[in-house]
Amino acid sequence: MDDNNNNGDEDVAGAPTTTGTPSTGTSGNEQPIYTMDNLVTCVHGVQFNHDGQLLLYWSKAKKQAIRLVHVQTGKVYSNWPKDRGLNFVHKATFSPNSGYLAIGNDLGYVKLIRLHFYGAL
Repeated sequence: MDDNNNNGDEDVAGAPTTTGTPSTGTSGNEQPIYTMDNLVTCVHGVQFNHDGQLLLYWSKAKKQAIRLVHVQTGKVYSNWPKDRGLNFVHKATFSPNSGYLAIGNDLGYVKLIRLHFYGAL
């Protein structure tokens, strides 16, 4: 499986920020908007949804190591995922309008999860 989440067809730019002007990374004194420390392993992938409201990140190093973040507030959804059968997550991506989330694991299975807070598919 390819670990690169940006396959050329996806546009992950444009996530909203709460600090105003985005950093260019050149001044040397940039500060993170948020720091998520909910995983105790390295991060193997990140994925923004279509409108930049959600950020998904995961690690292959531990079972169930996947987290969903509301970007504007920085809130990590502590009650997600409820499905404890995800095993080791290798890849995840949102559908074009974020109505679904597909999560692929080390066993070769893909779980398709309906995101009910996104209405139109």
